Amino acid sequence: MSMTMYVILTLSDVPNTNSLNELSKQLNAPVQYLENVDIKKHTGFLPVKLNGEESGVETYMSPLSEFTDYFPSFDSSGYDEPVVVTFRWGG
Repeated sequence: MSMTMYVILTLSDVPNTNSLNELSKQLNAPVQYLENVDIKKHTGFLPVKLNGEESGVETYMSPLSEFTDYFPSFDSSGYDEPVVVTFRWGG
């Protein structure tokens, strides 16, 4: 079973994996992403350690305009260059 998570952000707020690792550390989350990956430019499999074990997640970034069918009532007026970052786990 797979799981997909969509995160809507302003393009300038899309973090790199160093920022995600710092946040994971602050939250005591057992997730560590491969260092120095720019999620704005990365597409596809991203190595991750989960509870110290090798794992991974697929990541994709697209303009919000490509997701209007998924989020028809989302008000993006407060976003400058809104994008959707997709995280997909599982098989």
